[in-house]
Amino acid sequence: MAAGSTVDVQPPATTPESASHDSRVRRAGIGLKVPLVSVVIPGRGSVDTLALCLEALRQQTVPGSDFEVIVVDNGLEDANGLLGRFPEVTVVREEGIGSYAARNRGLAQARGEFVAFTDTDCTPAPEWLENALVALTTTDASLVGGRIAFVGTSEHDLNCYERFEQMMFDWARPRRMIDERG
Repeated sequence: MAAGSTVDVQPPATTPESASHDSRVRRAGIGLKVPLVSVVIPGRGSVDTLALCLEALRQQTVPGSDFEVIVVDNGLEDANGLLGRFPEVTVVREEGIGSYAARNRGLAQARGEFVAFTDTDCTPAPEWLENALVALTTTDASLVGGRIAFVGTSEHDLNCYERFEQMMFDWARPRRMIDERG
């Protein structure tokens, strides 16, 4: 799931599937220790933007008791100092270099029914997890993603990966509207 954006799905009227979603969300709220969602954040380098990401996760519309946050230290600078401000975060270390190794380490640590990935330089919107859960529990989707907004960055400053992400989600939105409206 891409961070820094929301999944473009509006909550539908209550259905048996959404009732199931509601019961799973309530399940975590009644004292069970298993989170509904595991949020995995691989990190390397500066922790400056990681603090903003973690603050944004504290602002999610999904209750904090329904998700866990796993930061995978893959070479973060001063991770312990920053993460002391976020006691709800689990930190694990990955010696293998690369975001793929860090994501796999976080996935191995995850306990949630669903897994969401974001990055240290992303600021997830408050409804990020909620919209993803609605999409995953009320449709037959097994994977969701969302538009990524590059804040404070001009089109010319984007690297090839950022341009690809922007192109994919800019293309998908009009295509979905055509499919939905005919």
